[in-house]
Amino acid sequence: MKLGKSRVSRLAVKVWKYQNFSPIEVLLQYCLVVAILKLITGIIFAILSLEVFLMGEMRTFLCHIFERRLKYKQGPSNFIRGSTRTKEGEVLAMSSLTSRRTVEACLQSPALDLISGLVVVVDVGLTCIDIDLRAAGVTAPTWAFLACQGCLAFYFLELLANALVYGRQVLRSFDWWVDISIVFASVTEIIFLLAGGGNVEEVRYFKLLRIARIMRLMRFIRKSPSLRELRKLMMMFASVIRTLAWSFLFCFIATTLWSMVAVELLNPIVQELAEEGAWSDCKDCRDAFSTVLQSNLTFLKTMLAGDSWGQIALPVIHRQPYTAAIFVGALISVMYGILNLVVAVIVDAAMEQREKDISTLAADLDYELQEDIKLLGQMFKKVDANGDGELSLSELIQGAEEVPEFQNRLRVMDIDAVDLEQLFRMLDEDQGGSISPDEFQIALSRWMRESKTANHFVKYMVRNLSTSQGQLAKQVRSIRKNLAKLTRAVESSALPSPSSPLEGKTSDESTPADGISFLASPDKAEREVEVSNPRPDL
Repeated sequence: MKLGKSRVSRLAVKVWKYQNFSPIEVLLQYCLVVAILKLITGIIFAILSLEVFLMGEMRTFLCHIFERRLKYKQGPSNFIRGSTRTKEGEVLAMSSLTSRRTVEACLQSPALDLISGLVVVVDVGLTCIDIDLRAAGVTAPTWAFLACQGCLAFYFLELLANALVYGRQVLRSFDWWVDISIVFASVTEIIFLLAGGGNVEEVRYFKLLRIARIMRLMRFIRKSPSLRELRKLMMMFASVIRTLAWSFLFCFIATTLWSMVAVELLNPIVQELAEEGAWSDCKDCRDAFSTVLQSNLTFLKTMLAGDSWGQIALPVIHRQPYTAAIFVGALISVMYGILNLVVAVIVDAAMEQREKDISTLAADLDYELQEDIKLLGQMFKKVDANGDGELSLSELIQGAEEVPEFQNRLRVMDIDAVDLEQLFRMLDEDQGGSISPDEFQIALSRWMRESKTANHFVKYMVRNLSTSQGQLAKQVRSIRKNLAKLTRAVESSALPSPSSPLEGKTSDESTPADGISFLASPDKAEREVEVSNPRPDL
């Protein structure tokens, strides 16, 4: 124990010498590190104690509470969604699942997302302050150092919580690996500071690892529903990074081709003008086209950055007018040709990637659906004149005449006054004579977004015809069944008894079965009736 304390003391002295901290500040930092370690140990001990405590009926009771909290709110939509519910009546066998579900409920809460976003923003601000102070040669204040370590402790606890809840599944998550890289970079920085001595230049480049914490902003932006536009920009930019790299390579190839021509044809003219003193105030103009790489730099500087294009081009064009074809050709091909083509390819790649990103599309559709359902809920209250929570046919017609929002929606859906009654029957799925809020919101929201109202009307009529056809088929089967029973009954009554054989029966002595031959098949029986009793000719 004494050896451990002496090592910690030596490391603290190194940090003090490097940061120029006072002994009190070093003591506060040491106390903070110890407090963080004790906090982590206490949390682990509390989880283990909770697992021991939640045995028996108390554990089962809390399981049901957590199941209700984690139950997904299906809402008025019929889409299939993921669920965290277990089977009804299932009792969790292991007490560790209880604590995992508790931590999972905390991780999925909007409050934690908000706190995480605030911590990331504060951490980014502290990183900027630290970089500015180190650039000015000023030591960062103690409160900034302590706040950075607090943010690191928050990241570490969240990392442990995700590992506790999801287990091996976190290895498949990109966010988890981002958190791992951030925590690893920060911990490595602290270890390097404690063991690296007082060389500031060696530490300065290593502190760049702190910039990795900014990557957590991507996670906050992706989770925040109020930053949809910023999330789209971020996702589109991330999807076209490879396209941008290939575009830069393509531009470099094009400028290299023009640079080879410029070195062969323009460099001699530039050297003549430089000897005549055409660019006495420009040191770099003489070597503008001396090599292919220097010519590339000149074209990039003049065309892409727009830096004094005429300073070199105009004197050369005045000396040899044919050189205008080189300058203008390079400008048009690169600026107006390749760059516009690059923009088109980037937009196309972004749209293609967006179509392939099924999870983002599903999240956007779900967000739009929820917003539309809120508007339809307000519209339902306006259309519901008596406020009973249901719409009758008269209220629907009256609302279409008096509520402007409902009128506009019906107009966009191409539903007129003639279709209102059929619309009411379509919305009234339970045939109760009234429309519930869920029936009103689901149908109008989906039809509005799909813009297929006519298809829905046709689908409704086809469904009614199919129902009628099914009922008719049942009636036909019932009639055939009864007819078969009647046929068997008549045949059994027409059989001759053993005491009265049929020998010697004349043609005039006939039984009812001779006139009508009832068979097992009703259709064949009808044909036999017509054959036995032909109708008289008209």
